[in-house]
Amino acid sequence: AKATAEKPIVIKAAGDGEVVFDGDGNDTLFNLLAGDYHYFDGITVRNTNVAFLLGIKDIIGATGFTLVNSRFYDIGRGVRQDWHKSQDFYIADNVFLGRHDPERMGAWIGKDFWGKYPGFPALIDSEYAVKVYGQGHVVAYNYIANFHDGVTHATFGNPHDGLQEYAASVDFYGNDIFNISDNCIELDGGVYNMRAFENRCVNATQPAYSTQPIFGGPAYVYRNLVYSSTTGGGLKLLDRPSGVLVYNNTFVGTGGSLGPLSNVHFRNNLIVGDSWKRPIFQVRTLTRYSSSDHNGFGPNPVDGNFAWESGPFTAANGGQVRQPFNTLSEFQNGTGQDLNSITVTRDVFRNVKPTDQANPLPLYSPEDNDFRLRPRSAAIDKGIELPG
Repeated sequence: AKATAEKPIVIKAAGDGEVVFDGDGNDTLFNLLAGDYHYFDGITVRNTNVAFLLGIKDIIGATGFTLVNSRFYDIGRGVRQDWHKSQDFYIADNVFLGRHDPERMGAWIGKDFWGKYPGFPALIDSEYAVKVYGQGHVVAYNYIANFHDGVTHATFGNPHDGLQEYAASVDFYGNDIFNISDNCIELDGGVYNMRAFENRCVNATQPAYSTQPIFGGPAYVYRNLVYSSTTGGGLKLLDRPSGVLVYNNTFVGTGGSLGPLSNVHFRNNLIVGDSWKRPIFQVRTLTRYSSSDHNGFGPNPVDGNFAWESGPFTAANGGQVRQPFNTLSEFQNGTGQDLNSITVTRDVFRNVKPTDQANPLPLYSPEDNDFRLRPRSAAIDKGIELPG
């Protein structure tokens, strides 16, 4: 039914024991496609493909959905919402446990590297914990483990037919995401004011934070942590996103897949190698005013750690091509980028253990590491103040 913000429909645990909704292997447990302002608090959902269906592209959806203090396991998808006019979801303080192997890493692509390990390709038994589309959504402080994707924004290509005002003002923050075979957080398909901040992503086989693509931006990726990012790295800035601000993040591994993209700016990030033989920071940007500075880089033991290729591109093979550079100083002199950035190592942290490229399957616990800066570390006070 349709309720209102002042008089929502509430399903809430009484507090005298666990409340379990078991789908018995069905496809959809709660179908709320035309139900506005439903509030769920303190329930357990299991044994279903879709726990909450809240929107289908170009057909119908819901507004004002709230889901808090609840637990999900043995599910294919937690919250599915694909309708562009949905607004004001609040999904917080929940636990989502997917069906993927909880004992080891799994990859669904990357045959050249992952093909020699058992379980490749990993089946997508649990596609995502939460997917939203529309405007004004908040997904915060959830624990998510053993999925293909963690939290994602629906992607339907370039917004058209007056839909540009949708897919905007969405916040994903404070989420703790563990053991993911694709991306921990996707801002994909957003238009403006898309934000991923203060999230922790540990054990992912593809880039942790994705903006593939962002139509104009700004998209904010700030104060996030990535560790054990294996073959992916911290970022997935592919398919020509524009207007991406990458600030104050800690990426242990590499920067990830960076480009082609437009109007991107990196500030105050720690991108510290994990000893894997992968370049640390290679950017391909379509705009010459993209920039990077005041970062701390920990190169990996490989040639060509740094590269910067900038446009605008007028030929098929690009424009102002910058060859890879082995060191930060060579990169600074050759590109004019990162003139105030510094070189660091894992010792910049109080205690961050290396991961093993020869055996990428084990899951690393973030609690076994201390990602705070070591006292008198070279990185202290090397950032720049970012107003606002």
